[in-house]
Amino acid sequence: MQAESDHPSSIASQSLKIFDPDELIEAVGSSTLTHTQVSGGTFRGELLATQLAGCRLDSGRYSQTLISRGAFPSDQVVIGCLLEANTPGCLNGYRFGRHDSVVFPAGAELDYLLPSGTRWLAVQIPTEYAEASCPYPLATRGPKVIPGSHGSGARFVGRIRGVLEAIEVRSGQPVGVTQNDVDWLESRLLDAVCSLLSDDLQGADARPHHAARMAVLRGFERLVEDNAYRNLRIADVAAHLNVGQRTLENYFSDLLGMSPVQYLIRLRLNAIHDALMRYSDDSATVEAVAREHGVNHLGRFSAYYREQFGCNPHMTLRRRFR
Repeated sequence: MQAESDHPSSIASQSLKIFDPDELIEAVGSSTLTHTQVSGGTFRGELLATQLAGCRLDSGRYSQTLISRGAFPSDQVVIGCLLEANTPGCLNGYRFGRHDSVVFPAGAELDYLLPSGTRWLAVQIPTEYAEASCPYPLATRGPKVIPGSHGSGARFVGRIRGVLEAIEVRSGQPVGVTQNDVDWLESRLLDAVCSLLSDDLQGADARPHHAARMAVLRGFERLVEDNAYRNLRIADVAAHLNVGQRTLENYFSDLLGMSPVQYLIRLRLNAIHDALMRYSDDSATVEAVAREHGVNHLGRFSAYYREQFGCNPHMTLRRRFR
């Protein structure tokens, strides 16, 4: 495949020492993805980004459970897979586990609960190449999941793992990535992608798409944000979203593995964390920021914050002005 690239070919590894949503956006080369930390503890991350002549490969692992949300590039098809996973995640409303792969059409939406410790990989290739290799019209379909138990899915994981191992070896070379490296790696990468896309998966295991449940989850988030993250009665929230309270709780348990109240707390903590990281006023105080987000009990808030992010909120604010 001959393709023009706006970026020089490169292989770059990066270690992340703190949960910083902006740093994550930059590291994975996307300006549209947002990240929310939903498990508690100190955040660490390892990322490997490979830009080749016509395509890109990213791989990573995070120490905490994250929600990653946004849209993929409008001119790229994205193929993702899980190389290692202790527990399944939740991808656009359905379970997504170890060795499963997914094909996202250009511009597709991503809404992904990524469990801690999961090793993920994503390949971006130009739309025209993907469509030439695929027997069905990608543009008219939503994300297509290929289970790891399916023959083509298992072959893809095996081939892509080999490409990733070759990239990892070259990432340690002092001379960097050569043109021969680029040509060889891109050829291997595209062979793996072509094998996956060229298999007609119409009969593969079609997992249910839970659009209605995801819509309720998004409605919950909008309601929480509109109320400045203040405490809301779950019964009132359920009524507002036109579902029963038990149904709402079941949706959250299935999609996120937590209750609506637990998720509300995490949304508030992430909003405060983000505000403390971005505040431009050097006279800002943790207390003022916390109260803006509906926090009334500051002592309890500090304990929750430490449990969530592995440091106290004053350390986050001080980091902003170092």
